[in-house]
Amino acid sequence: MASTLKAAGFHVHLDRDEDVYFEISGVPCFMECKRVQSQRKLGERIGHAADQVRKRCDNSRDLLARGIVAVDVSKLLNAGTHLFDCATRDALSFEAERKLELFRVEHMPSSCSNMLGLSSLSPTSLSTSSEILDKFGDRSNA
Repeated sequence: MASTLKAAGFHVHLDRDEDVYFEISGVPCFMECKRVQSQRKLGERIGHAADQVRKRCDNSRDLLARGIVAVDVSKLLNAGTHLFDCATRDALSFEAERKLELFRVEHMPSSCSNMLGLSSLSPTSLSTSSEILDKFGDRSNA
Protein backbone atom coordinates (compact mmCIF):
# COMPACT_ATOMS: atom_id res chain seq x y z
CA MET A 1 0.00 0.00 0.00
CA ALA A 2 2.81 2.39 0.87
CA SER A 3 4.46 1.87 -2.51
CA THR A 4 1.15 2.52 -4.30
CA LEU A 5 0.66 5.77 -2.39
CA LYS A 6 4.28 6.77 -2.98
CA ALA A 7 3.99 6.05 -6.70
CA ALA A 8 0.88 8.25 -6.75
CA GLY A 9 2.91 11.15 -5.38
CA PHE A 10 2.20 11.04 -1.66
CA HIS A 11 4.90 11.52 0.98
CA VAL A 12 4.60 8.31 3.01
CA HIS A 13 5.87 7.73 6.56
CA LEU A 14 6.64 4.19 7.73
CA ASP A 15 8.47 5.15 10.92
CA ARG A 16 5.43 5.75 13.11
CA ASP A 17 3.07 3.57 15.20
CA GLU A 18 0.60 3.05 12.36
CA ASP A 19 1.63 0.90 9.41
CA VAL A 20 1.42 3.79 6.94
CA TYR A 21 0.94 7.52 7.48
CA PHE A 22 0.31 10.07 4.75
CA GLU A 23 -1.69 13.24 4.22
CA ILE A 24 -4.34 14.18 1.68
CA SER A 25 -4.45 17.96 1.25
CA GLY A 26 -3.00 18.35 4.75
CA VAL A 27 -5.44 15.91 6.36
CA PRO A 28 -3.70 13.14 8.35
CA CYS A 29 -4.45 9.60 7.15
CA PHE A 30 -3.62 6.60 9.30
CA MET A 31 -3.50 3.22 7.60
CA GLU A 32 -3.37 -0.20 9.22
CA CYS A 33 -2.59 -3.13 6.93
CA LYS A 34 -3.56 -6.73 7.66
CA ARG A 35 -2.76 -9.88 5.71
CA VAL A 36 -5.45 -12.48 6.39
CA GLN A 37 -4.66 -16.10 5.68
CA SER A 38 -7.70 -17.80 7.17
CA GLN A 39 -11.42 -17.10 6.87
CA ARG A 40 -11.75 -17.74 10.61
CA LYS A 41 -9.46 -14.78 11.44
CA LEU A 42 -10.93 -12.29 8.95
CA GLY A 43 -13.36 -10.52 11.29
CA GLU A 44 -10.86 -10.47 14.14
CA ARG A 45 -8.13 -8.90 11.97
CA ILE A 46 -10.46 -6.25 10.55
CA GLY A 47 -11.78 -5.45 14.03
CA HIS A 48 -8.27 -5.11 15.45
CA ALA A 49 -7.18 -2.85 12.58
CA ALA A 50 -10.33 -0.72 12.95
CA ASP A 51 -9.60 -0.32 16.68
CA GLN A 52 -6.03 0.73 15.88
CA VAL A 53 -7.19 3.30 13.31
CA ARG A 54 -9.88 4.63 15.65
CA LYS A 55 -7.26 5.09 18.39
CA ARG A 56 -4.92 6.92 16.00
CA CYS A 57 -7.69 9.25 14.80
CA ASP A 58 -8.94 9.90 18.34
CA ASN A 59 -5.39 10.74 19.49
CA SER A 60 -4.76 13.03 16.54
CA ARG A 61 -4.87 16.76 17.12
CA ASP A 62 -6.62 17.17 13.79
CA LEU A 63 -10.39 16.62 13.87
CA LEU A 64 -10.36 15.86 10.15
CA ALA A 65 -7.99 12.88 10.59
CA ARG A 66 -9.05 9.82 8.63
CA GLY A 67 -8.23 6.14 8.87
CA ILE A 68 -7.97 3.32 6.37
CA VAL A 69 -8.01 -0.40 7.02
CA ALA A 70 -6.26 -2.21 4.17
CA VAL A 71 -6.88 -5.96 4.16
CA ASP A 72 -4.96 -8.36 1.94
CA VAL A 73 -7.25 -11.32 1.25
CA SER A 74 -5.21 -12.69 -1.65
CA LYS A 75 -4.51 -15.96 0.20
CA LEU A 76 -8.25 -16.44 0.68
CA LEU A 77 -8.99 -15.68 -2.97
CA ASN A 78 -6.18 -17.82 -4.35
CA ALA A 79 -5.22 -20.46 -1.82
CA GLY A 80 -2.25 -22.73 -2.42
CA THR A 81 0.77 -22.18 -4.59
CA HIS A 82 -0.95 -21.47 -7.90
CA LEU A 83 -0.07 -18.28 -9.73
CA PHE A 84 -2.88 -15.93 -10.66
CA ASP A 85 -2.36 -15.74 -14.41
CA CYS A 86 -3.95 -13.29 -16.85
CA ALA A 87 -2.99 -12.26 -20.36
CA THR A 88 -2.89 -8.50 -19.73
CA ARG A 89 -2.64 -6.08 -16.82
CA ASP A 90 -6.22 -4.92 -17.51
CA ALA A 91 -7.45 -8.52 -17.43
CA LEU A 92 -5.60 -9.08 -14.14
CA SER A 93 -7.15 -5.95 -12.63
CA PHE A 94 -10.63 -6.94 -13.83
CA GLU A 95 -10.34 -10.52 -12.57
CA ALA A 96 -8.91 -9.45 -9.19
CA GLU A 97 -11.76 -6.94 -8.74
CA ARG A 98 -14.32 -9.61 -9.72
CA LYS A 99 -12.91 -12.14 -7.25
CA LEU A 100 -12.74 -9.53 -4.49
CA GLU A 101 -16.35 -8.50 -5.04
CA LEU A 102 -17.50 -12.13 -5.00
CA PHE A 103 -15.55 -12.65 -1.79
CA ARG A 104 -17.02 -9.49 -0.23
CA VAL A 105 -20.59 -10.48 -1.07
CA GLU A 106 -20.10 -14.04 0.17
CA HIS A 107 -18.14 -13.42 3.37
CA MET A 108 -18.60 -9.89 4.67
CA PRO A 109 -21.50 -8.77 6.85
CA SER A 110 -23.22 -5.61 5.63
CA SER A 111 -21.80 -3.73 8.62
CA CYS A 112 -18.33 -4.11 7.08
CA SER A 113 -19.27 -2.88 3.62
CA ASN A 114 -18.20 0.69 4.36
CA MET A 115 -14.77 -0.56 5.41
CA LEU A 116 -14.39 -2.20 2.02
CA GLY A 117 -15.27 0.96 0.14
CA LEU A 118 -11.60 1.20 -0.78
CA SER A 119 -11.37 -2.34 -2.09
CA SER A 120 -10.62 -1.00 -5.55
CA LEU A 121 -7.54 0.87 -4.33
CA SER A 122 -5.01 -1.34 -6.02
CA PRO A 123 -1.71 -0.64 -7.75
CA THR A 124 -3.39 -1.07 -11.12
CA SER A 125 -6.38 1.17 -10.43
CA LEU A 126 -4.85 4.44 -9.23
CA SER A 127 -1.74 6.14 -10.48
CA THR A 128 -1.83 9.76 -9.39
CA SER A 129 -2.55 11.67 -6.21
CA SER A 130 -5.43 13.44 -7.97
CA GLU A 131 -7.05 10.07 -8.71
CA ILE A 132 -6.75 9.16 -5.04
CA LEU A 133 -8.23 12.54 -4.06
CA ASP A 134 -11.13 11.82 -6.41
CA LYS A 135 -11.59 8.40 -4.77
CA PHE A 136 -11.40 9.68 -1.17
CA GLY A 137 -12.77 13.17 -1.70
CA ASP A 138 -10.86 16.31 -0.79
CA ARG A 139 -11.66 16.94 2.88
CA SER A 140 -9.36 19.93 3.35
CA ASN A 141 -12.27 22.37 3.18
CA ALA A 142 -14.72 20.23 5.18
